[in-house]
Amino acid sequence: SITVKNANTYWVDINYYGCNVRDSVTTKLKPLPVFSLGHDTSLCKTDSLLLQPGKNFVSYLWQDGSAANTYLVKKNGLYYVKVTNSDQCAAADSITIGQYASPVVKLSGTTICQGQSAQLNAQSTGNNTYQWQASPTLSSLTIYNPVASPADTTRYKVTVTNELKCSTTDSL
Repeated sequence: SITVKNANTYWVDINYYGCNVRDSVTTKLKPLPVFSLGHDTSLCKTDSLLLQPGKNFVSYLWQDGSAANTYLVKKNGLYYVKVTNSDQCAAADSITIGQYASPVVKLSGTTICQGQSAQLNAQSTGNNTYQWQASPTLSSLTIYNPVASPADTTRYKVTVTNELKCSTTDSL
């Protein structure tokens, strides 16, 4: 027996009871599937990532036993897929998905009597940005503690985004 590593024609000559006998075999190298799930990464808790190894394979086998040509990641973990091409050659790849923390927001406010103002407070830790729902009754739309001066009953909504671009929304 021999181990074949290259495409070629291989033969063997033997002497069988005084007769020379020759046989040959031609080997072909079939290409392995080439693809990548990408570099390990992290997502915000509310984000997702669609893994797409490519559509030019005949079969897919994901870590959970599913067989679709794409996989939607919604939480952190190790994801992998084994693909097979039309030559029945297989290859695999994996990706580790981490999860970034979203900012924690504790929105506080008060009842405001007609004609009065009150300061709202979207308390959170870290270096965050604030975006209040557009309202002409707020002193600012981009600070954590704007002054509200509503003319009637009003719902205020704020989206807080951290340095990792993860967001949390709250309202009162």
